[in-house]
Amino acid sequence: MNLTKKEKFSFGFGALGKDAICCFVGNFLMFYFTDVLFLAPAFVGTLFFVARIWDAINDPMMGMIVGLSVIIFAIVMYLMIKVMIDRSAQNIALMQVFGDRKKEIKKLYLDGNFYMIAVGALISVPLSKKLMDAMYPVMVSNIACSMNLSFTWQLYALVYVGIVITYLIINKLLVRKIYKVGLSDALKNRE
Repeated sequence: MNLTKKEKFSFGFGALGKDAICCFVGNFLMFYFTDVLFLAPAFVGTLFFVARIWDAINDPMMGMIVGLSVIIFAIVMYLMIKVMIDRSAQNIALMQVFGDRKKEIKKLYLDGNFYMIAVGALISVPLSKKLMDAMYPVMVSNIACSMNLSFTWQLYALVYVGIVITYLIINKLLVRKIYKVGLSDALKNRE
């Protein structure tokens, strides 16, 4: 991909402010550590180097933690709904015997869960944020720092939409499972 000089300049100019602030803070810390705290310059340089290495390792690791938590959430939701369908296979087959169409069965078993997921996410996302806001000061009570812990309404909406979209994808995957339940399942012994 070939970038024009204007595009290269635009990308570089966008990071100019951030890089200027980082250089300013780094120079201030270097001065503070060496001239105020009287730490050895070699030690401070090594400390900055180790901090950069740690940052290079830690950032992708945090991204993986977030990504894996989303994947685990989707897998658990899929398995919970799949288990519900597996346990109800005989009832689904009986409904087919009595003349219910597959769309009606899908509506009963899968679409009913949508409301539980939607309402549950609507309640649990803000509630979990409130709980974390209450626990966070206790967890970092001995650290002298502060962080902005506020969420915008757009972030709440993004999380909510992500949960609903995840459910809809899982719903589409499990429709085939309901449609594969045969009439012979109605004859199987109940446990």
